[in-house]
Amino acid sequence: MELDPLFRSRLKMALGFSDVYNNHNFQLIFKPYFDLKSSDIAINYLNQKHKLNWGLELEKNNRTFKQPDRFKYNAIQIAPFLALKLNKFTQITLRNNYSFLGTKDIILHDVPSPDKNQQVNALSIQIKHKAVIYREFYPVKGHEIKFKVLQASSIKKGLQSKFINFELEAKKYYKIGRESVLALRLNGGFSLGSDRPLYFIGGVDNWVNANFLNKHEIPLYADPINLQFMNIKTNLRGFKYNARNGYQFGVFNAELRMPIAKIFKHRLSSNAPYNLRWLLNYDLGTAWKTGNPLSQKNPIDAVTINRPPITVSVQSLKSPFIQSFGTGFQFYVLGYNTRLDLSWTIEESTVSKPFVQISIGHDL
Repeated sequence: MELDPLFRSRLKMALGFSDVYNNHNFQLIFKPYFDLKSSDIAINYLNQKHKLNWGLELEKNNRTFKQPDRFKYNAIQIAPFLALKLNKFTQITLRNNYSFLGTKDIILHDVPSPDKNQQVNALSIQIKHKAVIYREFYPVKGHEIKFKVLQASSIKKGLQSKFINFELEAKKYYKIGRESVLALRLNGGFSLGSDRPLYFIGGVDNWVNANFLNKHEIPLYADPINLQFMNIKTNLRGFKYNARNGYQFGVFNAELRMPIAKIFKHRLSSNAPYNLRWLLNYDLGTAWKTGNPLSQKNPIDAVTINRPPITVSVQSLKSPFIQSFGTGFQFYVLGYNTRLDLSWTIEESTVSKPFVQISIGHDL
């Protein structure tokens, strides 16, 4: 089972084939959502016989948005890629994603929104370096760095560049004492162009019973490219999705992980169930649209009041930086990495009440 920030839970069913030497891999994936109105289907092929791997991914997406309106989104994606392993730790991946996108307003309003169709070509290059040592499913030492550049163009009326994204993610794991681990993560990026998509920060990956703030900010009525490439950036524990949004973002996470069974090995069995770990964490994040995060051109909330012949725009200026701290537990249940987080958020120098989040299958 997988959990989506906007469409909640879905099943993932996969059927895979490979040869004896694992040189050729075929995979068929079907992801139906529990609302029975949205689904994904994909066919993937990977050839990793040589140092230069290559493959092809075909995917069809169907989405039905319930809020703020009944809105349908469809995408057909064709993505060939090349992956070159420089060494056992570093890989460069070049991917070209050709997409047919479409949006449709399926509720007849007084003035219905017109259907929109768009053909988009997105070329990306990613450099990933990962040198991490694992013990009992968890990283205990090492580092990981990932840098990605993505350029998207509309090709319906010639090749028109729409935006270019730059993103950097770095992780570092320090062993503290004999068994504890300090995990640090820094993630940031920005977007340039005439039709650049938003970054939405807040929440955690695979959040059970997730909540998305201000759903009217989802770009349903913009060109389909904005919906296709909208970015939800986590982890900001204690916050809901879309706690802040903008064309630039930055997120920092720090987490101390302590295996309870091994710390209290004289009182508990050293083979404690599910590899239970106690967590202490701190998160910091920001997102903004123009200038710098402290600019007054970056209102957090903007409401337009239309009372002809007068139209008034009310803007709320808050600190662009949001923080949280808390504790929690991490353990494995039926092979799934499961987390229970209890967090307190800090906004405008005010500490909130504790907020509980349960998530499945993710790490920092």
